[in-house]
Amino acid sequence: MVVRLETQTLAPDQRNEAARQMLALCGMPVDVSHACAAEQIHTRLAIWQLGAVSVIRFEGSHLHLRSQTRHTPGAAEAMVSMSLHEQGTVTARQRGGGHLEWPGQLYLHDFTQPFELTWADRNSKTILVQVSHDHLGLSVDVVRRAGPGLIASPVHALVRRHLAAVTRHDELTAGSPVTDTIGAATAELIRALICSAGKVIETRAATSSQQLRACLAAYLRQHLHDPDLSAEQVAAAHHISVRQLYKIWSAQDVSFTQWIIAERLAAARQELATTPLGAVTVSTVARRWGFADPRHFARRFREAYGTSPAEWRRTLQRSS
Repeated sequence: MVVRLETQTLAPDQRNEAARQMLALCGMPVDVSHACAAEQIHTRLAIWQLGAVSVIRFEGSHLHLRSQTRHTPGAAEAMVSMSLHEQGTVTARQRGGGHLEWPGQLYLHDFTQPFELTWADRNSKTILVQVSHDHLGLSVDVVRRAGPGLIASPVHALVRRHLAAVTRHDELTAGSPVTDTIGAATAELIRALICSAGKVIETRAATSSQQLRACLAAYLRQHLHDPDLSAEQVAAAHHISVRQLYKIWSAQDVSFTQWIIAERLAAARQELATTPLGAVTVSTVARRWGFADPRHFARRFREAYGTSPAEWRRTLQRSS
């Protein structure tokens, strides 16, 4: 369903607030103002969903948006916001700097940080699409890194044409059976552009979750020695969010943390079995496989194998 706003149908003193409430519907907590007299405000907004992708179409002039607050954990879901200005330029200001955004190019807006956007041209036209970081499986840092490189990406023209086309077809806004499919394709194209512009050398967006789990497991086995190995480290290495990591891992029989512990125990057990008695202590082996506390290692080892590391090692030596 499309939600539309035509400010000329409202009393002048209601127009700013109506626009603010419209934008808040799709996760944009912004202050709205217009650089003109209230009776001259002429803004059209249309908002609709393409599956997981929110679309905002703006027409008008003199609109000024300013973020209310920085995104914080537990607040509204962090969104990737990409704009296409079809007519008129926009002034963007963020982190102490500013730049002009030109028609025909795509721009990423980091709405997790304070920002300002101003449409000063007469009869400006802009399309803004939003999709959550978690849906794309990309961290905020990857998206920020991609911003300056969008225009240089070989995917830029493809995504620009796609966004311009799908947002002009009204039949896609009225609950069409293909709306979710179009939205999924749009999200994947946005992800491909960000990965390309951010120099993310991976094609996991097109691989299955099973293949990505195999990549994650291989990485974990290579880093079992690291006592600080964490979900955050693994997610960052694969350019996905922690939430996406846990979602992908949920198909496993054991949790992410328990899998790491089990693999470390198995590796330590193998080393104890193949190292001569007295050549290395149990504590050294424990620390080598990521267990900072030998007592914790011994307790976990007994839970897994029914005996202590030292007892198991002595048993092997007597039987050999």
